Amino acid sequence: MRAGTPALILLICASLQTVAARGVTRYTPAERKPYNARNYRHDMIGAHAAARTTAGAVWGQMLNHPREWGRGIGGFGKRLASGFGTHAVGTSIEYGVGHVLHEERAYHRSADPRFKARFRSALGNTFLVYHRGSNKRRPAVGRMSGAFGGALVSRLWQPASAHTIAAGVGSAGMSLGIDFGMNLAREYMPRHKRAKVAVRRHSAHNA
Repeated sequence: MRAGTPALILLICASLQTVAARGVTRYTPAERKPYNARNYRHDMIGAHAAARTTAGAVWGQMLNHPREWGRGIGGFGKRLASGFGTHAVGTSIEYGVGHVLHEERAYHRSADPRFKARFRSALGNTFLVYHRGSNKRRPAVGRMSGAFGGALVSRLWQPASAHTIAAGVGSAGMSLGIDFGMNLAREYMPRHKRAKVAVRRHSAHNA
């Protein structure tokens, strides 16, 4: 596991370099997702937050981590509460840093149906973001700051086996991994209904 970690990091970095170097389709202001109060409320308590918090709790339950909480319903409840607390802290840090750096979180799915293209799209949307007034993507400093900040702060209420910086870094990596997994699933989900309606209206207007 440890021997494969450097190779995995190099693979991710190489893929991100390829994604960032490619041309990016320009998008309209309506497609942008800035770090503002409205989006903050949605990301704090919306469906995406519930899904990723539950996914983290289920994963912890499967691994029985932290082991002090056990695998019963009480342990799952603690993991779920801890996950929401971590999410709340991480989202607050992410929005603070993202707002200062003028980052924007517009998600752009790949138009290429091949798995390789969708994999790269999910990876790029996890670790890269746009900045206000620019169509070039850069490292998602806000998102990564939130992931690591939330994970490290959560050590304050974790039991002894998880009350270490190394455990916090591992938790941050898992959080970003969950984001990547959800983004990969998003690549295969049906397009939003409103987007389809907009296409139909545009076609009818030009008919």
